[in-house]
Amino acid sequence: PAIRPPPASCCLTVSTVHRAYPAVSYQRKVLNNLLSQTRMAPGTSGQPESKGQKKTINIGYELAHQAWDFKIQQGSCRAKIPSNIPRQYDPIQNLDSVLIFDLMDNSNGLHCLEIMTNCLHKNILHAPIVQKKEDVDCISVWHEPYTGNLLAYLESTLLGAKHMVGEKVVLPTPVLQNLISQVFDGLKMLRLCGKYHGNFTLEKTYYYKKNGNEIIVKLANFEVKDQVKSTPVLQAKDCQAVGDALRKISKMAKDRKDLDFDCSQIDSLAEELREFSFGDLCNIEKKIGGHPFFWVFDDRKFLLTCSIPLAMNKRAFRQKIEGNEDLIALPWDKEDYDGLINLMMKYRADHMIKKFDINSRVDYVLCVSGMYAHEKELKTNIQVDRVIMERNPGLCCRL
Repeated sequence: PAIRPPPASCCLTVSTVHRAYPAVSYQRKVLNNLLSQTRMAPGTSGQPESKGQKKTINIGYELAHQAWDFKIQQGSCRAKIPSNIPRQYDPIQNLDSVLIFDLMDNSNGLHCLEIMTNCLHKNILHAPIVQKKEDVDCISVWHEPYTGNLLAYLESTLLGAKHMVGEKVVLPTPVLQNLISQVFDGLKMLRLCGKYHGNFTLEKTYYYKKNGNEIIVKLANFEVKDQVKSTPVLQAKDCQAVGDALRKISKMAKDRKDLDFDCSQIDSLAEELREFSFGDLCNIEKKIGGHPFFWVFDDRKFLLTCSIPLAMNKRAFRQKIEGNEDLIALPWDKEDYDGLINLMMKYRADHMIKKFDINSRVDYVLCVSGMYAHEKELKTNIQVDRVIMERNPGLCCRL
C-alpha cells in the first residue's frame, strides 16, 4: 500500500540513538539534516515514481523540546510537521520515528528492523517505513505508536484488579490473562517467521491503548543472541523469559498488603515455563495454551463435570486425589462455600444418594463437580464458579 504522510499538525515523538558524536552542534546538525531530507511518499524509499522519473516531496518541520544525554549517547525531541502537504495523500495513523545512527555496525538494530518490517502481527511493534540516507550513514525508522510500558500498566491497574471486588483476587485477572495471551500470540508469530525475540521482559514490552479501553501488547526491543545456539533453542528461551516475567508479577502481587492475591495459577504456569526446552515447541499450544492459567468458565466446567467424573472410574486417579494434601484441608466442610456445600448435601439426601464423606478428598472433588453440574437445580443465585475460584482457586491446577 502507498505510504502517506501524517495528518495536519501531527506531533511525532523522535528519539535518536547514535555513536560518539561529542559536539552538541554537530549532533543537532546531523539530526536536522536527517529530518530535513525525510520524504513521506508512496514506496518504502519515500520517493514515488511519476512517468518514469522519481518525484520527492519536501516536508517542513519544527524541532522542539530537544534534550541530549551524552552519557548514554541518546537524544530526543518533538518534531511538528505542518499541514501544507498535497491533498492526494490521505492521512495515516500517527507514526513515531526512531533515527538509528551507524545501524550497519549494530547487529541488534538489524535484528530489530528485520522483525519489525517483516513479521506483521498486531502484537509486534511494526515499522512500515524504513529509509536509508545516502549521504549520511544512518537509517530512519518510522514505527507505529505505543502508549507506554507494559510493566507500568500492570502496576497502575494493580495487575488488572483495580476495579475488582471480593475477599480474594485470583490471578490471572481477566486483564492479566488477556495480556499474557497476547504475549504468546506475538511469540508464536516470531516462531512462524523463523525468528526469536532474545530480550523479552515486561519493562521492554510496550502496549497501545486503542479506542479508550482496548489494550494491545507490542513486543519490541528484540536482541541478537549467540549464533552458536540454534533458533529453536533461542525460541524456547523466549518462553522461559515469559516464565521469569510471571514470577516477577507473582512477587509484585505477594508484596502487596492491601489486596489478598492468590497466585497458585500464575506460579504453576511459571514453573511449567522454567524447564521449557526447544523439544517442547512442537506441542506448545497443548502444553502452555492448555494450562488452567488461560482457562475461562467453560473450560473449568468441562473439566469438573465431564473429565473428572470419568477419571474417577480409575483407582489410580482416586488414590492420587486422596493423597494430594495441597488439594484441600480435611475435614473440608469448615467453610460452607456460601451455602453451596449444604445445598449439595441436601441434593444428595433428596435423591437418596450416599452422603459425602467430609474426610475424603475424593468426595470433596465430587461435591464441587456436583455444584457445577447441578447449579441450576440448586435454585440459588450464587455463582458456583465465582465461589470456587475464591475459596480454592488452585483446584484445576492440582487436579
